[in-house]
Amino acid sequence: HVIDLEREAYIGGRCECFYLGKIPGGPFVTLDVNAMYPTVMKNNKYPWKLAGYYENKKPEFFTSKLINLLIIAEIEVDTPDPVFAVKLKGKTIFPVGKFNCFVTTAGFKYGLKRRYITKVIKASVYMKADLFSGYVDYFHDMRIKFKSEGNEMFLLLCKYMHNSLYGKFGQMKIVSEFEDFDNGGEYTREDVYSMITGKMVTITHLMNQRLIQYQEGEGENSNVAIAAHITENARFVLWDLMKKAGLKNVLYCDTDSIKIREKHL
Repeated sequence: HVIDLEREAYIGGRCECFYLGKIPGGPFVTLDVNAMYPTVMKNNKYPWKLAGYYENKKPEFFTSKLINLLIIAEIEVDTPDPVFAVKLKGKTIFPVGKFNCFVTTAGFKYGLKRRYITKVIKASVYMKADLFSGYVDYFHDMRIKFKSEGNEMFLLLCKYMHNSLYGKFGQMKIVSEFEDFDNGGEYTREDVYSMITGKMVTITHLMNQRLIQYQEGEGENSNVAIAAHITENARFVLWDLMKKAGLKNVLYCDTDSIKIREKHL
């Protein structure tokens, strides 16, 4: 139950186009959050140990628990704010009104404070710790060092180490199956939708062999609760930026940035 709950709450960055077509009123500017993922990793504590699992509790039940614990929950909300992420047909949407959604600590606290949460269907709570500030600071210092030395390759590597770590905690296991297959020695690679499993399968032909790869189960050393918290924390930083700019002024957003008209700065 807990792993499924964590997996449902793991949702990526917010990417929305609020206006379509040719937009008048330029020039336009992009407001960008510098190093979004490293910033939220450094500035927040993250789950490291499961402390409890609950079903069908009132929202207020968790008020005292959230003083020292983190949470992942499936909740019912009634919200006027388009802030809670919902996965629908492979897309991420941010509806308003009454619906069910999955949240981590940032979303739960946001809804609890404003009384948007009408029901807590199930929830897991976690002990928390500062997991990443040392990691982020180390590679930040390395980036400064390599930039001063003009070492572009290692500078880029440090950037990848900053931005890619969170995804390793949410990684699923990749199953690889080999079989002999004579296709004349040609190399091909394609992604195919499996009608049997309902999942995407990657099929590669190389050196008279067929390699079939697909995702199944949790990856080794994964901790989806961490990845889910990092991405939601980033979405709420972006939400704060959107509110400061004025929601009606935001033309487009993508993970760590928004586009607005220059006159609305």
